[in-house]
Amino acid sequence: MKLVRHTFKITNYALVALGVLFALITLWMWVQALLWWGDAGSFAEALTWTFLTLVVFAANAGVEWVANRGE
Repeated sequence: MKLVRHTFKITNYALVALGVLFALITLWMWVQALLWWGDAGSFAEALTWTFLTLVVFAANAGVEWVANRGE
């Protein structure tokens, strides 16, 4: 059980780090889309990164939910 708890903890930290990285990339994509280019391609790329960021944070929430289920 200790190994499972440790694995969930490491997975949680990894997903948080990945989520923060994706959020920064998403923010940069939106800044580029709104300030510099403003074409459909840049907005599509910003929306794609937004979706990917939400998926990573949803996966993190799922891992936390499973990890905290037994407590």
